[in-house]
Order: sequence, then structure tokens, then C-alpha cells
Amino acid sequence: MNMFDKRIELLEGLALAVKLKDKTVSKEAAESIDFVEYNDIPYVNELLGKIDVEKYSELKKYILDIKDCAYYTNLYLYFDNEFNYKKNCNLEVFNSKNISDFTNLVKKIYDSENIEQVFAKYYQLSIKISRVYNDIYKFDKQKIREEYSLLFNVPEEVTFDSKITILANGGFSASNGNELACIKGIGDNLKVLKYKKEYSIVNLYHEFAHYFVNPIVDKNISIIPNKDFLLQEAIDNNLPKTYQNIKPVLYESFVRALSIIYAKGKVSDEGLKNDINWFSSIGFVRVEDIITIIENGMKKNKNFEDILKTDLCQYFAN
Repeated sequence: MNMFDKRIELLEGLALAVKLKDKTVSKEAAESIDFVEYNDIPYVNELLGKIDVEKYSELKKYILDIKDCAYYTNLYLYFDNEFNYKKNCNLEVFNSKNISDFTNLVKKIYDSENIEQVFAKYYQLSIKISRVYNDIYKFDKQKIREEYSLLFNVPEEVTFDSKITILANGGFSASNGNELACIKGIGDNLKVLKYKKEYSIVNLYHEFAHYFVNPIVDKNISIIPNKDFLLQEAIDNNLPKTYQNIKPVLYESFVRALSIIYAKGKVSDEGLKNDINWFSSIGFVRVEDIITIIENGMKKNKNFEDILKTDLCQYFAN
């Protein structure tokens, strides 16, 4: 089982090349490309060596125009394995640049620079790392499907996948139609993976939850009371700038609550409490209450949307 995906690797690699190699990019702009990270290993160095930022000088215009790094990473699901663009992406990946023009550039770099040579050379390494990771985390697609089905409608055609990469910093949710994936940056030190197990389990549930939660919030946003107050409350409690809009506050509050609910029994009580405290320290101060409300709703066999429209809205109104 190979948990790496060359489409993710190239997209993150292109961003990392601009961050590290393009001397025309200011230090401040380079630091803003914070969703990728450099690890000094032969695989990463050879991949970066294939990406000539002077030859493809237009690359930086796209990378610096990224509106949402999660959408940028999500773009991998809109390529086939030969980097042909499927031409159906409506994500707001860039502020002003055209997605089709960017995907044409990605295809050109992949073909012209024989990027596949790097992926082929390090294929066995990717299998080895995948095996180590999966032995620790034992990703069970069917179990996750059953867990989400307790609160959400999960059609049989929806697929759950878990991807890892050495190039990304953090975790991302990605989807295209019925394809759903959690993408996790794991660094280059396999020995520390087991010590990150609890954090990674919570993160896995977090990223999958976005697929189900976000559309329900969008659908019901008008009935949620005291939105201005909830946003300001989060800002007053150190909410990062990237979340300073009411929809992200709601998305993240619900998703973080669900990640704790689903991780119970797989993560220590101390670990879960530490996560809740961390959420509160960065503005998501209502997560513990939301966990209780959702769990009470589950005992009554209510789905998430019903809980949101009744119990959670009542809670936010008080």
C-alpha cells in the first residue's frame, strides 16, 4: 500500500521550489508559503533539482497568488496520474490566476523535466515509509465510514483515503465528487512517528469531518444566532488570522469537536484534554461544550444537521 501520491508530491514540490530557490521572491513572501517544509534528504533534493525556477519563472506568479493552501493541495484530485487536468475544478485556488493555465504549466514541467524519473527512483522508499506509517496507525476505511455514518449520510460511493507526504507542513482535507482524502505532512524522521500517533489520529478525523460539516454549515448559516458575537469571542481569545471569519470559526469548532468524539478510545484521556485546551488557546473556546451537545444528540439518534438546527442553535442563542 503506497500512501504517497505523486500528484501531491509535485504540487507541494513546486511551491517548495519557489519558497527556497527563487531569488526574486522576498523573504517575507517566501515565509508566507508556510504549508510546505524542507527536509534535507536525497528524494526531496532530487525533486527540487528537477524544478528550475528560472526556466519556469512564471511559476512564482501562481504560487504567490495562492488564495487557500488547502484548495491548492486539493487540486491534486483534479489531475490524472499523468498530470492531465480534468477541467472541472471550481475551487478558489488562486486570487486572480487561472487554474487551467497553472495546470498546463504543471503538466509541462512534469513532462519536460522527466519528474517521473524521481518518483520511480524513490518508489520503494515511499512503500517502506507507507508500511511504517500504516503499521502504526492501521487506517481502516470501513471503520471510519461506519463512524461518520452515525452522524452523517455517507453514500456507498464515497471513498475514504489517507495520504502522507514529506513535503507538506500540517494536515489537509481534499475532495472531488465522491473522492475524499486526508493528507498529512509527516516530516522525514520515521522514528518519531509513533510519538505523534495520538495527534495524527485526531488530525485524521478532523480532516475527514470537513467534507461533511462544511456544506451543512453553509446550508444553515442564516439560522445560526449571534454570529458576530461568536466571531469576536474567538478573535478575543487569540484566533489566528486565517480563521477570522464566521464560517471558518464554525467549521473548525464543529470539526474539532467531532475529532475528539471519534478519537475517544483511540487516544488517551490526557491527550484529548490537551487537544481541547489547545483548541481553546487559539480561539475555539466552545469546543468542550459542543462535544457534550453533539454526544447528547447522538444518544437520541439525531444526525449532525438536526443537532445543529436545534441543540447547537439554542446553545448559541443563550
